[in-house]
Amino acid sequence: MNAQPWLLIWLWQAVILPSWLSLVSAPFVLTGYVLLGRMRREGWWFTIASQAGLLAIGAVHREYGLAVVLILMWQAFRNWRRWGRPNPTVALLTRQLEEARARVLAQRPARFAEREAER
Repeated sequence: MNAQPWLLIWLWQAVILPSWLSLVSAPFVLTGYVLLGRMRREGWWFTIASQAGLLAIGAVHREYGLAVVLILMWQAFRNWRRWGRPNPTVALLTRQLEEARARVLAQRPARFAEREAER
């Protein structure tokens, strides 16, 4: 028997199928942490969504101890409310900073091409 199809079958049956809910919720976890690291309020919603994925995993696999995630979800919701809406001035400055970064990144290839042409 060829090793590659066997390996793919094993990977599908032993790794992906049992943990498909974890694989689905992983992008929510990552996105939540990235947004929270940037002090973005939306990160709390991604955190809540990823914890809801843990609840689903607990329900499917009858791991009822994962219901403790409800406490974390409640705390994330409270944090979302506590952060409130961002200050309009800070939001404007943040948006302008992001636009300036995008312009600089867009000009980089042009600058390198100009330098090469000068040589």
